[in-house]
Amino acid sequence: MTTRKQIPSNVRKKVKERYDGRCGYCGEKPSKLVIDHIDPIARTGNKIEKNDEKNLMPSCFQCNSFKSVFSIEQFRQNLEEIQNDNEATY
Repeated sequence: MTTRKQIPSNVRKKVKERYDGRCGYCGEKPSKLVIDHIDPIARTGNKIEKNDEKNLMPSCFQCNSFKSVFSIEQFRQNLEEIQNDNEATY
């Protein structure tokens, strides 16, 4: 098993600044953000390009937990389904 390559702190900072300290998924500005891989490493293996800035997005804990290993498309579809279910219950 290989060790996951850490995202350098300067890259983390750039990603957070690019989104003005907001979650890239919900737009909230939490006190703490994590850096999420848009294309998850768990789905395709530990490739160096996965830590490229273009594949990184700041995320609040809730969005990051819910997205998990889903692709961005699957994550958005899941959110739509939850919204539709919530609207149907009212």
